[in-house]
Amino acid sequence: MAESGAGGTEGVAGGKARFDDIYDRPDPRAYFRRLAPLEYEIPHHAQPVFRQAATERTALDDEPTVLLVRDQRRAAQP
Repeated sequence: MAESGAGGTEGVAGGKARFDDIYDRPDPRAYFRRLAPLEYEIPHHAQPVFRQAATERTALDDEPTVLLVRDQRRAAQP
């Protein structure tokens, strides 16, 4: 991984990038923009799985599909 100046990724050459400031936003675009310079591929590989899940869910009840990702760490807090 190359070092990047995109917020949260300074000095990431051999370390782990932090996304705390954007990870739980309702709109995931900033998160994926931050991943791009790091050449992170997991979201790309998971995309077909999420598309299929959304298609199957919509077929069940003809309602718009909204996928919510729940952070278990935050859910455990009182």
